[in-house]
Amino acid sequence: MKNITNNNSSHNRLAIIWMMISVIASSFVVLIIAWGETNKSPFFFAALDNIFTFCGVLLIVIIWRPKLFSAKVLRAVFRPPQDSVRMNLLLVPCIISGVATFPLLSISTKYIDIIPVAIIYEMAPLFLVLLSSRLFRKDKRYKRLTIWVFILFAFGLTGFAFVAFGQSGESSSEIEVSGVVLFGAILVLLAAFCRSLAPAFNIRHATMSHQKIKEVGENIEEIYCTMISRIIQSFVAGIVLFIVAFSLGEQFTTRILLAGFLTGLFIVALGGVAFRQANLLTSNLGINALRYAIPLFSMLWLFLFRDPIFPQIDFLVIGVT
Repeated sequence: MKNITNNNSSHNRLAIIWMMISVIASSFVVLIIAWGETNKSPFFFAALDNIFTFCGVLLIVIIWRPKLFSAKVLRAVFRPPQDSVRMNLLLVPCIISGVATFPLLSISTKYIDIIPVAIIYEMAPLFLVLLSSRLFRKDKRYKRLTIWVFILFAFGLTGFAFVAFGQSGESSSEIEVSGVVLFGAILVLLAAFCRSLAPAFNIRHATMSHQKIKEVGENIEEIYCTMISRIIQSFVAGIVLFIVAFSLGEQFTTRILLAGFLTGLFIVALGGVAFRQANLLTSNLGINALRYAIPLFSMLWLFLFRDPIFPQIDFLVIGVT
């Protein structure tokens, strides 16, 4: 009994480490959005993010689990005897998330200051809780929604309203300014909702994939099934976004390239894998509450790296202009 307790304690500590890696990685998104001026080419930025995410996750799989690419495993994932249509449909919201999240987030910075963007964008965990409670309602690890979740969601929306209207400022045309700011805030809120689609449906697809792979006699950890879903999502979303970016005539810049590289390879790929690994290591889903620390880290990075009293970061901007 003592060994089991020690094992659980060890797994919980490791889960916290993985979750903190995910939190810190995710907290840099808004800083990179601001620094990269991604609102000038939002679809190019999102396309690059998806392509670098695809490369990053694919590299992890090639290094650690090449067995995932065997015909037997892939057939179990994409063409299982049962539920194949339902499983593949789960990837559609993931692709929508990949296509819509960063363009909405980038465009919103034209209408609202980056600090409120960081705060509103981090409402995504609330949407994730609501979606997961429906997708995993038959899973014993997930509890049913309680009134407290709805109260928390109501507080989140109230905070959203305060942040949005608080950005109006003093102006002779207060109604017009408020309308523009509210539009920007709604774009961020939509980005937060789209962001929650990927992990919720990605995890559901991975759970079903893992079960199908076990049924054909293969023993592969569920984390790698999550990576299969992420690889497909990122590749398809990246192609769609490149088509949109080229059709809109968006400009390709070194800064956009670097922003896409950082978000895709390190933040989305590393942060996403760390998030799922944390949840697989523990049955205590309360660990996800640590993600509410993301806005605090986001604002810390914005304060440190955008404030004139820290000129050492200026070389980054000059070097890629």
